[in-house]
Amino acid sequence: MKAENDLSQINRDSLIEEIKKDIDNVIEEINSYEKIRLLGAIGSTIDGGIKFLRPALPNVLETSVEYALSIATCFENHYDAPIPSAEDMINIFGKLEKIREKYLNYILTENNLNQYSYLEQSLRSRVIENTLTVRGEGYRVHIDEVFLELFDQHKHIFLKHYGFDPDSILSVIEYLEEELEHNKNLRDQEYKEFIKWMKGQDMRRLVMKYNYLPQDPFMFSQIYQLETLRIPRFKSVDDAFKFNIDDLTESEREVIKELSTKFAENINFLNLKFNALPLNDTVITSKPILFSPERNSYYLFSTRILHRNIFNIGEYLLKNADNIYFQDVYLSKNKKGRSTYFEEKVMSLISNIIPKYKVYGNLKYRIEHTEYEIDTLLDLLRCKYFCNFAHYENIN
Repeated sequence: MKAENDLSQINRDSLIEEIKKDIDNVIEEINSYEKIRLLGAIGSTIDGGIKFLRPALPNVLETSVEYALSIATCFENHYDAPIPSAEDMINIFGKLEKIREKYLNYILTENNLNQYSYLEQSLRSRVIENTLTVRGEGYRVHIDEVFLELFDQHKHIFLKHYGFDPDSILSVIEYLEEELEHNKNLRDQEYKEFIKWMKGQDMRRLVMKYNYLPQDPFMFSQIYQLETLRIPRFKSVDDAFKFNIDDLTESEREVIKELSTKFAENINFLNLKFNALPLNDTVITSKPILFSPERNSYYLFSTRILHRNIFNIGEYLLKNADNIYFQDVYLSKNKKGRSTYFEEKVMSLISNIIPKYKVYGNLKYRIEHTEYEIDTLLDLLRCKYFCNFAHYENIN
């Protein structure tokens, strides 16, 4: 009997076909419901709305929300479509997680093909595994610091094209996260009051009295409002993820508009060769906010999704503003280039950690008659006793 975790026994061709069928199935299910309500229900799992759904894996839940949003924004939303039940939502959520799990196994079986060296395959597998299951959000102070340092040197491009700078982007992201966290707390309190009231009621009598049976398990019942004369702030699960931009400054509203996408705008995620695979290009990593013109409302279905994609957001905005500048300056190795910044940053950090030692840059070494320039990440993996880091200046 084959062990379940024995990747060497997996038939890759059969597995990818199975994944494609699973994706087609979950796309059909997502399209069968009103998507804003579905995304709100899925988003609520992150905040503890569904207590029993894998609460120990917040990063996995986060990436499943991102995956669901990527699929949903490939298509139009039918606002009169059925509202999903709790069972429907959990079923879809489970399928999304299963697809990512199978796809990760598919990637890990690349070892069987011998296409890469051991080190290259280890790096590739680790990066893809983290991409499928984790979004870096820890050490927020350091992430904010690096974001501002990296993009502040290009602020003139942001100001010229958008009218806001990297500091404004970060401020808006922090504001939205705080706003949604506040909404979550209010929603949880209202929901607890509703559940407490409902437990003391004869629901059969109330349904017969009002001739009404709520179909949405997340919605505050109209019966509850009629009986208690309370009008809850959040009438449905997606309301907690909705926010208004009227009271924001013009530059703050511009940030939100630039980071927003609409239904049917993520069509490139439906790659013809590999339809809606978890690692396909998606606008959600650069524009995570959903805008619904029909409701004139903005939605953010995860309080962390903006911060987790903050570097993708910065690069998208810079490239969109001036692609020539993005290619010739930001991606170059001059003093304003991305690689130069990170190399200098790493050298500075390591110098602070080991002040008694000299950190050299742009050194080269040979392995089997091949000359390599020492790279920050690869050198950390290869060297056990000392570190040398690449630098934009040549040191002879």
